Parts: sequence; structure tokens; C-alpha cells
Amino acid sequence: MAMSAAAEAARRVEESTRDALRFQLETLRSILESNAGTAYLRPHLRDRLPDPARVDLALVAAAFRRLVPLSSYDDYADLIERIADGAEPPAALSLDPLICFFKSSGTSTMKPKLIPYFDSIHAKSVSSLAHQAISAFLHRLFPPRTSSSKILWFLYAGSVTTTRAGFKPPRGHHRVRRPTADVLPPPLRPQALCLH
Repeated sequence: MAMSAAAEAARRVEESTRDALRFQLETLRSILESNAGTAYLRPHLRDRLPDPARVDLALVAAAFRRLVPLSSYDDYADLIERIADGAEPPAALSLDPLICFFKSSGTSTMKPKLIPYFDSIHAKSVSSLAHQAISAFLHRLFPPRTSSSKILWFLYAGSVTTTRAGFKPPRGHHRVRRPTADVLPPPLRPQALCLH
């Protein structure tokens, strides 16, 4: 019997959490392979990081933790603003193409944060997996009923502004209430919000 899309998504999420260390090490390797040369990482790494293709990934992770300081959004905020204003190239943070900026809801600081969204396999796979997982676990929590085929989705979006560099940072998030459909709708694709 074929596994439903919701069950397959739930299985993938559960599988990735069973071996989280391996998953995180592979993610770090992939990020370093594509972005070790960014303006942000270069001063910290200065060719002192072991080659992830030749050395045990646990050693690479230990060296990365030692060389690159723990950071938060505030450590990047000025750089992100300069990129949004066009005063700094997007390659300062990622060598992948910058698609747009999102504005966070601002619930943690009462001020929305500007979040860059790069066209990378990492961003796409995480976004896709997150939306599939949400759908899968909602499907598990609220099993489909044959008596109803409706689902209610709320999508909130604030006003769209344009940065000085010409990027439109859409603001939006969604909430799902009482899914009762036999088939959940396809996941939202954040990159679709960015296109203009």
C-alpha cells in the first residue's frame, strides 16, 4: 500500500530528528561548501577550517564552533540593513542569489526584523520540509472526516515596501484552524511571496 504524502512527510521529519547530529553535520558541510568564502565568514575562518570533504565532520564542527563566534540577529542587523540599502553586496552573507527580504512579525522585540531570503537549496528544502511537516502533523492531529471537505486557512500580510536596493520585503505568515479536509492544500511557498 502506498504511503500518503502526509505520512511520508511525517516519516521524513521523524527520521531527520532520530539522527539529528548527522543531519546537522551534513547541513554544516553543505553550507560551508557553498558559503565559506562570504565576507562575513572569511575573517573568522581564514583558511583555518579543515576541509569538510577530507576530514571527519565532527572535527569540522568543533573547529567551526571555536573559530566563529556565537551570534544572534543583532550581530547581523547592520549588515542586513546595508544590503537592503544597496551599500553592501548580498555576497557578504551568502554567495547564493538574494531573492527578497521578509519582515518578521516583530513579536519578540516589538520591531519587525528584516530577514534575507537567498535562492539556495538549503532555504528551499527547509521551507518545503517545514510546510510539509506542518501539513502532515495537522493531518495527524485532525484526521480527515468524510462528512466534511473544508479547511480554513488564514494568511496575514502587511503592506509591502521596497528597500533602497529595490527588494520588496513582504510581510506575512499563516495560521491554520481546524483542518477537516480529506486532502490538505499544497504547502505555501515563501519564495512565491517574493516574486515581483
